[in-house]
Amino acid sequence: MLARNGYGLFSIEYRLGKPGVYPVAVYDARAAIQFIRAKATEFNIDASRIGLVGDSAGACLAALLALGGDHFTSQYRDDPYATTQIDVKVVIGFYGIYDMPAQWRHDFQAQSKREDLAERNGDRIVRPPDNITQAFLGVAPGQDRARYLESSPISYAALDRSGDRSPPRFLIITGDRDPLVDAESQSDAFLASLTQAGFVAKRVAVPGAGHFWVSDPLIGRHSFPAIAAPQVLRFLENYL
Repeated sequence: MLARNGYGLFSIEYRLGKPGVYPVAVYDARAAIQFIRAKATEFNIDASRIGLVGDSAGACLAALLALGGDHFTSQYRDDPYATTQIDVKVVIGFYGIYDMPAQWRHDFQAQSKREDLAERNGDRIVRPPDNITQAFLGVAPGQDRARYLESSPISYAALDRSGDRSPPRFLIITGDRDPLVDAESQSDAFLASLTQAGFVAKRVAVPGAGHFWVSDPLIGRHSFPAIAAPQVLRFLENYL
């Protein structure tokens, strides 16, 4: 859909699937953006109009790099594009995680509810912990709270941006039936922080949508991406 409307697209690969991979996923995504900006002429794109789109963990990385990318510079220093600025103009995040401590608490509470339900049902099968935030960061908040704050996009929303050429604009999209990411403590709180700090930020809630639906077909009566698509195109037309 985006390509048909004239937007050049790049799919970024980053290390995410193994526990404790933070912060290499951030550095991988940052290096990819630098590569794309440095090669803009070859790719026939406008280097001053770079936007990031991500869902779930991808939305977290997109927002983190747009706001705090300059804080992640210790790796890939020998890369030929290491000095290329990030300079992201827009961010579109689908059901993203923006506050790591809040998500850890949500994961912990969900795990406790599952364990209580299993005990009431007499389920004696021992299942491994399912805290996605802790698996990504490698530690619990009590072990390294600084890592949780450093990896949270919301931590960078209120930073002084007076030296920026142009602050990024945000479109935050969620479903109102997401069992994995709590919209109130994530998208709503992030939107409030962005707005208070003077960013242009908009929020779209898709009725009936849960988690992991952005790549579904854009057809059908109940296509959640089809509901969000006009908002995405309008946002890009206005701000990118």
